[in-house]
Amino acid sequence: MPGFTFLLPPTRGDQPERRAEAWDALRSRGCIGVRRAASYEAMVTELGSGGVQVAWAPPLLCARTERDGGRVILQCVRGGSRSYRSALFTRVDGGVTLDTLSGRTVAWTDRESMAGHLLPRAFLQSRGVSPPVTFARQLFLGSLQACVRAVLEGQADLSSGYASVRAARRTRHGHEDVAGPRAHELLVLGYTEECPHDGVVLSPALAPAEADALETRFGELMQDPTAGPLLSRALEVDHLMPAAPGAFRRVLALVGEDPAA
Repeated sequence: MPGFTFLLPPTRGDQPERRAEAWDALRSRGCIGVRRAASYEAMVTELGSGGVQVAWAPPLLCARTERDGGRVILQCVRGGSRSYRSALFTRVDGGVTLDTLSGRTVAWTDRESMAGHLLPRAFLQSRGVSPPVTFARQLFLGSLQACVRAVLEGQADLSSGYASVRAARRTRHGHEDVAGPRAHELLVLGYTEECPHDGVVLSPALAPAEADALETRFGELMQDPTAGPLLSRALEVDHLMPAAPGAFRRVLALVGEDPAA
């Protein structure tokens, strides 16, 4: 098949050095360009239409693309785990608990973010909390950095972000990484269910033979002692491994979407 374009999500493709590393890893396998998507909505459109053939995608986009006939070929491992969760956090001195959310202000990163909105929303709904009804305001601030700043400065009462699973080899909380020396001012209110990490996904517009050829190329790349680790570094993961068919299906159930839609 002809060359392919590799698309990075808006939150992962904003570092030129990472894009350059991805290009160095992929160009020997037929990649003709690595670029950053303008938005998650643009990723959906470009993958669905075949405007790009391969993308490094968040779990919900992997699940939706797989449902629509695409193929998830690789899944990442971070901290020794193939999954993560979201942590709801607040200020230590804010007096906020999971039972006193009424009338509060919550800061989310993006409507389509798993850790920054969808997972914690599902967690709250499972406890009988309806965010539009319970919260006085829901702010969508575009990044975890902005959300942490809003909580620390009292502009929001709580927010959410990435957290490693309990069994992970290395424990991480996104809000602590962002807060740095002020991390001690923040308190975790609760953790959501686990969700698969990001993956490499193929466009549903590809013919089966084209998808097979790309899956073979990426399988060979991951066996390459130079290119494989380089791509993992570019994507900021421990390593990439083959994704089992249907591995992302449960993501749709987590956010209340029909797996057969």
